[in-house]
Amino acid sequence: MINEQAFQNWPGGIDNKSPANRIAEGYVRDQLNLDPGSTLESRIGYEKVIPGTDVRAIMALGNELLFVDGTELKRHSLVTDTTDVLATVAGAGSVCATTFNDELFISTVNETLRYNGTLREWGVPDVTGQPAITVSAQESGRRLMAMTYVNAWGEEGGTVSAADVPGGVYEITVPTLPAGCTARLYMSALNGRTLYLQHEATAAGAVTINNPVTYTATLATMHMAAPKPASLLTEIGSVVLMASGRTVAATVPLWPHLVDYSARFVQYPKDVGLLLSGLHGIYVSADKCYVVDGIETAEPRQRTVLDYPAVPGTGTILPSGSAAWVTRYGMAIESTDPREGVLTPNDRFTPGNNDRGVSGIVEHDGSQRLVSVMQRSDGPSMLSATDYFEAEVTRP
Repeated sequence: MINEQAFQNWPGGIDNKSPANRIAEGYVRDQLNLDPGSTLESRIGYEKVIPGTDVRAIMALGNELLFVDGTELKRHSLVTDTTDVLATVAGAGSVCATTFNDELFISTVNETLRYNGTLREWGVPDVTGQPAITVSAQESGRRLMAMTYVNAWGEEGGTVSAADVPGGVYEITVPTLPAGCTARLYMSALNGRTLYLQHEATAAGAVTINNPVTYTATLATMHMAAPKPASLLTEIGSVVLMASGRTVAATVPLWPHLVDYSARFVQYPKDVGLLLSGLHGIYVSADKCYVVDGIETAEPRQRTVLDYPAVPGTGTILPSGSAAWVTRYGMAIESTDPREGVLTPNDRFTPGNNDRGVSGIVEHDGSQRLVSVMQRSDGPSMLSATDYFEAEVTRP
């Protein structure tokens, strides 16, 4: 007698590592556009919300979506369902963003921007050379002199090494100021090393400083600089982190407009393909996967969590706050328990080698799913199909 039994639910998902004739119950050899779970159903589709021609990145802040479409950075209001153009940006290359203190920080290959309802430059123009200075009535001893720019938001930029000048009366030629900026002039006491604010200029021209020093505010941005374009951004605590090539740099704590590139950085053997802020530190993928903690301090600590890298672009944060990403061997998830480190829970599915991808959380019918889409580096895509068939299997 033949008994018929219908199977329409494989909650375990795909098992492509076991032999084809030894797949455990609840698993399937392959699935295309189907979601495993309590009931097997077609994968959720999509709905067009905003039309675009060459959309390369999308970011959310409150009730607004910002996205790059070709050479335009656009803003879409979810309240009014309207879209407008904020700025012109690079028409090709990577775009990355992170939210820090309820503000979006955005980087393209050419621009560094920030947005909290108003779009503006992320950093403040650097002083790359101290202004011309004439000394009269010279006296014995020497002083240090430096200039910085301050933008309309009161943020002070960085400056190169101070000029060493003889003591005396000084006439300093302030150059043409960047739009919206003032210039602060600092000098040290005679034969001193600490620089003190002496004057704030609102326009270009000559400024005379006679018999300094007024002991007021001290210069705190020496050898710092505005953030440079990066390929990856994230944040943790009081700093924003940016990856460019093989280097991860951090902004100065509580000063996201400044970076000390000579001190606050970590280098890796290969280009950084993942930079993700998790529950227990910053996860970095280069030649391997690492976790870095204490990045806000003078002594950050780093350790290896996986001996192989992540697929670039596949990092995301789960609803629990844990970091997650895809490797060539499957999913990697940061445990909520710091003692457990990084877990690799799926031992039956391997996505193979992929050049890049993207991951995100999709919520549908009360369940949350982590969805990753990747571009394979060799062979046919695991997500492509040339045909399909229906089969009925009966066994005596």
